[in-house]
Amino acid sequence: MTKTNHKEPKVNELYAKLKEGVQKVYFSDKWKEILLFQSRFHNYSFNNMMLIYFQCPTATFVAGYTDWQKLGRQVQYKQEGIKILAPSYKIEKDEQTGEKKKKLVGFHQTSVFDVSQTKGAPLPSLTHELTMETATLRDFYETLKAVCPFPVEEKTITNGSKGYFDHLTQSIAVKKGMAALHKCKTLVHEMAHGYLHTNSDKSKEMKEVEAEGTAFVVLSYFGFDTSNYSFPYVAGWNGSAFADHIQKAGDTIQKTAEKLIAEIEKEMSKKSAAA
Repeated sequence: MTKTNHKEPKVNELYAKLKEGVQKVYFSDKWKEILLFQSRFHNYSFNNMMLIYFQCPTATFVAGYTDWQKLGRQVQYKQEGIKILAPSYKIEKDEQTGEKKKKLVGFHQTSVFDVSQTKGAPLPSLTHELTMETATLRDFYETLKAVCPFPVEEKTITNGSKGYFDHLTQSIAVKKGMAALHKCKTLVHEMAHGYLHTNSDKSKEMKEVEAEGTAFVVLSYFGFDTSNYSFPYVAGWNGSAFADHIQKAGDTIQKTAEKLIAEIEKEMSKKSAAA
């Protein structure tokens, strides 16, 4: 006789809610603003992306010194530039047509800076930190830490990230100072990374959709709404209204959420029995 999973219908329902919420983001004015903003940044070659990564693994938006000034931000004093290669051209006259054309003659080193190295006008953002703080959420955070198989530490994080999973040390960092709801969501997000993405060759986009999707479903299952953050976050990593990361991630999100929900409910039962 097949054992019925009582969590499955609700988890399926919450996943459908996630997909619907993400789809709505694509028709918002804020989404259009984000796309316009991103269009003002260069598309870097693979080699330059690797150079940026090795020098500044946490980089998100990078631009040259004057480009940041045009965007209303200033590179902070004593910040070291990220070295990349830029093309060098010379103007030549076509012998047949007489037209002047640019000819690539090589590359030269130049510097760019990550947004974390700048200050000034705020960048457009789809997501805003969750602010709910209650005794119930603080208790739920302690329950999450109790079921988490990875060491958890709250740290000062200055690069805009709310937390991270360190694959080398198999540990989780959660940003200090956040409200309990955002700490809970972040911890589940990073737990999902730990369960799913150690030695994974999935794309960064797919990993983030899976982790945040799992966090939304788990928190929603227990009555905590993170949709104001999770929907636009997943939309940002999903790519566009036509991307199918969230569709492909569906089975993984649901199975991972069910696993975590079972562990959380077991811990809650232990606490109730001991009270």
